[in-house]
Parts: sequence; structure tokens; C-alpha cells
Amino acid sequence: MPHSQLAHRWLAPRWLALHLAVVLLVAAFGWLGWWQLGKWLEPDPGGRVITDLPPVALGELTNPDRLVDADLAGRRVSVTGRYDAGEQLFVAEQQHAGRTGVHVLTPLITADGAAVVVNRGWVSDPGAAAAAVPDGLVTVTGRLRPSESVRAGSVGGGLPPGQVALINSAELVNLLPYQRLYDGYITLTGQRPPQVEGPVPLPDHPARASRGALLNLSYAAQWWLFAAAAVFFWGRLLRSATAPPE
Repeated sequence: MPHSQLAHRWLAPRWLALHLAVVLLVAAFGWLGWWQLGKWLEPDPGGRVITDLPPVALGELTNPDRLVDADLAGRRVSVTGRYDAGEQLFVAEQQHAGRTGVHVLTPLITADGAAVVVNRGWVSDPGAAAAAVPDGLVTVTGRLRPSESVRAGSVGGGLPPGQVALINSAELVNLLPYQRLYDGYITLTGQRPPQVEGPVPLPDHPARASRGALLNLSYAAQWWLFAAAAVFFWGRLLRSATAPPE
């Protein structure tokens, strides 16, 4: 078919409507793809807030029935209670300054009877004097952390009594006698009154702003695939409409 006839056919009103519809669809799909990509790339505002907020009373932020999710992880909290020395545990094979030791996990019993596990820091071994538990009422400040499931370099089974490989809430529920136990744990950053010869404090790693969920990235790819499919089928339709009869 001569080019002049093709141009005349493709500029007919019904074809113009099709061309316009395809252009609008491709533009819309492309914009939606870029929007989803932007959502994936933008920093998580919750991460910035977590870093900047002052400590919040643990009981006001969460409760023993709530999991430590992304909205809570890394939040600075404070809680007052008494340490339960008889239920203290240790996380095995923890490194500090090139030395292997343990992290000290001490349950803190709050005024309403609920317990929260506090990671008080590093000691060289469970029998170290620094692992001794302070008496009396204390106010703990720290960062709320989610339950651990996997950690690089964590040890396997066969640990001595009183030691664990991970700070895993599902395991701690079976090891500790409390009816109400907060999910996750607190990494200690401050304590009143302070313990003079206590464990070595752990680094205070605030929650970092993270990129959006990978779901947004997959949505972006899907929208761009839709745009490509629209162009492909548009081309197929034009080709079939202008093909000579067999």
C-alpha cells in the first residue's frame, strides 16, 4: 500500500482515537512506574523519626502483646523496674575489641509485673564480676530491638546452661517464667543509678532510614511492562490492518 494511502488511513478518526488512547496509556503507565520507583528510592521517614525522638516510656509505646515491628525497632525507650538476677542469661560468642565473650541479658520486672529483656552489654565470661546484677529500683534507657532470628556467625546448639545463641523472643518465652514478656529486647544505653563496674556498653546504633519496600520496585517494573505491551500490541494492530490480503 502506498505511503500516502497508509497515512490517510492512519489519520482517519477511528485510528486517531486509537493513537491517542495508546499515547495516554503509555504516558500514564510510564508515570506510574516512575512514581513507584520514587517511592522505593525515597528515605523512610519513620527511620529519621526513630533516630531523633527522645526516649518514650516503654509502656506508652508498646505492650507485651505487640510485636516489635518496623515502626518500633530502634525507638529510644525508658523503663523502670527491678532486675531479676535469678533469670539472667548470656548470648554466647560475642566479640569486643578482638576478644570473645558474652552479652548479658537481664530481665527487668516492671511495676505491673511484665518483664522486658535488657541487653546490658559485653563481659568476658558469665562469671565476670561485671555481670553482677544491680539491686533495687533502676531506670533503664535504651533502644528497642526486634527479636533475632538469624545472625551472621551465631553459634549452634550444645551451649552451656544459661546461654543462648540469639535473642529470640520465641525461645525466651520458654526459658523465662513470666506470664507477660515484652517482645524483642532493649539494648542498654543508660541506667539510673549507674552501675560502676558493669558490662561494657554496646554501640548505640540508631535505626537508619531505609529504602522503600521492594514491592514498590516490582510495581514500577510492572507498570513499565504494561507500557511496553501497549506499544507492542499497537504496532501489531497497525501491521495487521495494513497487511495485504492473502
